[in-house]
Amino acid sequence: MIFQTDYWSIIRQFFSWVSESAAIMMVLSGVMAITWLGFEKKRRGSFTKRKVEEEFDVTKFLRG
Repeated sequence: MIFQTDYWSIIRQFFSWVSESAAIMMVLSGVMAITWLGFEKKRRGSFTKRKVEEEFDVTKFLRG
């Protein structure tokens, strides 16, 4: 066949790259965590305060 490909070598190279790039994965997960913390701080106003949802009368909402 013309398109003979050794898939196991490609898979092996991919996992080799993943294992060698553990530091890059740690940095990326740190960036994601900092981004998430910044978003939560902006949304809530603080990391520790719990955001209370606006309460409204459910029965009035369901009736009309």
